[in-house]
Amino acid sequence: MPVFFFRIKTQFQNLGDALINRELLSLMSGHGELVVDDRFAPRAFVNQVMPANTRNTCQRSGMGFYLLMLYLKLIRRETVLYFLNPGGYGGEIGRLRYLKKRLSCLFIRLISLTGVRVCLIGVSYSSLGDLHASAVRRLVDSLYFHSVRDEGSLAVCRRSNIRVDCILPDLAFNAQPCVQAEAREIDVLLSLRQPEDPVYARELINSLVEQSQNLNSAVSFQVAFDRTFCEQLADAIQDEIGRCDVYDVSHCIGEARKLYERSRVVVSNRLHVLLLAMASGAMPVALVRDGENAKIVGLFKGLGLDELLLEKDAITKLGDESLSVDFSLISTLFEQGAKELNDAFKSLVGGQV
Repeated sequence: MPVFFFRIKTQFQNLGDALINRELLSLMSGHGELVVDDRFAPRAFVNQVMPANTRNTCQRSGMGFYLLMLYLKLIRRETVLYFLNPGGYGGEIGRLRYLKKRLSCLFIRLISLTGVRVCLIGVSYSSLGDLHASAVRRLVDSLYFHSVRDEGSLAVCRRSNIRVDCILPDLAFNAQPCVQAEAREIDVLLSLRQPEDPVYARELINSLVEQSQNLNSAVSFQVAFDRTFCEQLADAIQDEIGRCDVYDVSHCIGEARKLYERSRVVVSNRLHVLLLAMASGAMPVALVRDGENAKIVGLFKGLGLDELLLEKDAITKLGDESLSVDFSLISTLFEQGAKELNDAFKSLVGGQV
C-alpha cells in the first residue's frame, strides 16, 4: 500500500487553511497509509483536520519523520509520496529568505533522488518577483508533480517559466456539499477581510450599512485577523438599524458550516469563506475590487459564476431576487471537483503522471 507523508505547518488561525489541510489529509488517507508530523500544530487544529478514521495513520516528528520515509522507500521499496503544504505564493522575497528557500530546495532535491514522489498541489500564484520566481522554479524542478488551482496561477507560472503539470480544483471541492434548505433565517451574512485602504474600508462599511437596512444581516469572521474590521462593521450596522450578531467561526469548520447553512447569502472577499459557504448551500457573493482578488475572480469565472462577482457599488443587488445561483450546478461542481482530485491521487499512486 502506498504511504503518504505530510507535515502540518500553516496559518493555524485561518479556517480556510484548516479546510484545505483537512481535505488534503482526507484524500491521502483514502488512497493509502498516512504519516503525519504535527509537532508545530496546536492540538485543536490537529483534531479538526485529521481524518475521522485514523486506523491507517501514524505520527512521527523531527528526524523520525524523514528516517521513516527513507526506510520505507530504500529498504522496504514501498511507494512513498511526500506532499508539501498547499497555499499561495506572491510578491517578492529578500535575499536572506531566498537563500533559505534555496537550501530547502536542495533538501527536497535530495529526497526526490531517493525515489520519493514529492508533490505540491492546491497552489495559487499571484505576481512573483524575480527572486521569488527563481526560488519557486527551482523547487518545482525537483518535484514529481506540481498543480495549480486556477488559470490565473497558470498564467503567472508560464510568465516565470515555472513548470505546471495540470490545473486541479481547489482542495475545498473535496468537501461534501449539503442540500440547500428552503428557509434560512439570515438574509445576508457578511464575512470580510480588512481592506488595506482606509478610505475604501470606510466607504465599504457605509455601503454595507445602507444595504443592511432592508435585510436581516449578520457578521462573521473565519480568520482571526479579520475580527477587528468585522466588529467595526457590526457596530456600524447596529448603530444604524439595531441588532447585528457577530459570529467567531475561526476555530471550527463544523461551526462555520452550521452558520452558513442558516444563511441565504454569504458575502466575502475571502476565497475559502465563499467555497465553504457554497458547500453549505448558501449563495456565495464575492465582493471584489478592480485589480484585486485575482484568485476569487479567476475561480468564479472558471466556474461560470460571473454574476456573483460584485464590486462595492453593486452590493445593492444583494436584495434583488434576480441574483441567484443554480444549486444543482453547485452540487455538480463539487462532485466533479472531488472526482478530479481523487482521479489525480490514483494517478500519482500509480506513477501515471
